Amino acid sequence: METRTFGRSGVKVSIIALGGCGPGYEEQEEADKAVKLAMDHGINMKKGFEMLLKNFEKLLREEGVEPMDCEGEKFDPFKHEALMVEECDGGLPENVILEELHKGFMYKDKVLRPTKVKISKKKRV
Repeated sequence: METRTFGRSGVKVSIIALGGCGPGYEEQEEADKAVKLAMDHGINMKKGFEMLLKNFEKLLREEGVEPMDCEGEKFDPFKHEALMVEECDGGLPENVILEELHKGFMYKDKVLRPTKVKISKKKRV
């Protein structure tokens, strides 16, 4: 049964905020604490946020959640959500992912959150 196989995936879904509502209160509070801590210790703000992101990515990997890297791949509606389309000339085929707008995540072979992308479209002549 899928519930048993992916029993902890609900936790993973919550961790990466799949609701699409943006960061919750707790995330904002933690970011505020991290900024204050970084400032108290004289750490560069950019470095502080890089450290937070690195630790968060480590947590996801430990839970078996992997980010999807899909730039240059063919658009797959089961893994990607197209938010933008850009007309391209040259040899680029249609429906190639030009840019990741929001990172998507997988757990084993299951999509937890689709990657939001910009895709190519052939220019009309």
